[in-house]
Amino acid sequence: HRLAPRVVMANTNIMKATWPVFYVLQDKNLTMFAQYTAGPWEYIGTQGVIQGTFETLGAVGDQEFGGSLVGRIYFTAGLGGMGRNQPRAMTMHGGVCVVVDANETIIRRALERGFLDVQASSLPEAIEMAEEAKAKKKPLGIGIHGNAADLFSQALALGWKPDVISEMCP
Repeated sequence: HRLAPRVVMANTNIMKATWPVFYVLQDKNLTMFAQYTAGPWEYIGTQGVIQGTFETLGAVGDQEFGGSLVGRIYFTAGLGGMGRNQPRAMTMHGGVCVVVDANETIIRRALERGFLDVQASSLPEAIEMAEEAKAKKKPLGIGIHGNAADLFSQALALGWKPDVISEMCP
């Protein structure tokens, strides 16, 4: 019928393949290498990226924190593109996320669209907010404007030790 899909697509679904087999299929444009959800050519949307980050963080909780991220702090960077989902995915687990971004406009957009809860004016303020939320076991997404390399170094110099550290600067 007129609403039937014109393309059915599966991405990176080769069973028992070796790398040489994969490369032959890739050269014939029959498959492609994809990590996370961004490999296929169709638009994945925010929901796919949030799900992937939620599941990744969930695995961290399972492997490192007895199955829960409640009362844990995730310190990361990048709110553009796929990175904007990080604070929301962490708060969906009941945890706290402090995320650094160099672009003030992107931080404001993340606040407006509900990916962040608040913005801190400095790293010490973000740490204070994060530690308070952690103590109360309250989910909270905190954005902070700055260069991740500088703020990660500053956090180390301050002796701050969040539970999970990463970066997703797409």
